[in-house]
Amino acid sequence: METKKLILLVDLDNTLICSNRRGQSKKDAFVVADDAEAIKVKIRPYCAEFLERMAEIYSMHVVTLSCKAYAQAIVKRLDPAGRLFQRVLSRTELGSVVKKTEHINELFPVGLARSVILDDRVDVWDHRENVVQVKAFHWSDEKEEEPVLQEMERILTIIHRSYFSLAELVPDTAKIVGNYRRSILNGFRVRVEGGNPNRRVEVAQRLTSFGARTKKTLTGSPTLVVDLTREKRKADENATIPVVSDKWVDAVETRWSIPDVKEFLLGFQADQ
Repeated sequence: METKKLILLVDLDNTLICSNRRGQSKKDAFVVADDAEAIKVKIRPYCAEFLERMAEIYSMHVVTLSCKAYAQAIVKRLDPAGRLFQRVLSRTELGSVVKKTEHINELFPVGLARSVILDDRVDVWDHRENVVQVKAFHWSDEKEEEPVLQEMERILTIIHRSYFSLAELVPDTAKIVGNYRRSILNGFRVRVEGGNPNRRVEVAQRLTSFGARTKKTLTGSPTLVVDLTREKRKADENATIPVVSDKWVDAVETRWSIPDVKEFLLGFQADQ
């Protein structure tokens, strides 16, 4: 029986690939032309396997703010047989170089209720609930060690399964994705300390988007403390609340699961 499919809108730059106009040549990079300028491009680890598996349960469309020729050249590398992607929508079709929402309803007249979005940025989608934000893939000599696309494969598979098991009750991917995201840290009470006020607000908002209670809604002792200074805490036998670095928050966003605090532990803090 053919698998029921949702729509997956996939970004290119910093999601599936990264590019650099001035980077040194790499054995795992290739070159494409963009407005007659050579750009070196590197494909994210596990990308081929990820796309093959997602094509089984999603109808995939590329949505990028890059120019058309560049996007098509990248897609030709990612999908040489033309089997995986249904369309390539660039800034030309989107009518913008800063937002992906301007004409998206015209490009998808059936609406986005059956669509999931994979992108390293949520702002270009006006922070829509059905965006699954992936950790940005940047140009580096170091190989990406985290299994980012493996985690995205797991998350998108769960979303697909949840949608079709709840389609009659919740026929909207935005609600499915939003509820799933907020379930990750549901019940967590997190206090954010250190750093400047704007940074604390930003980290608190990220935690809240995954269901945690932060300072404004915090009642009782915190489950854990996120310390933006990343300073180690002195041993204290009365301190029982784990203190972690903000990399714990990064891991929540990458994995959509609760990371082991031992990986990011700075020490413990007494209840205040």
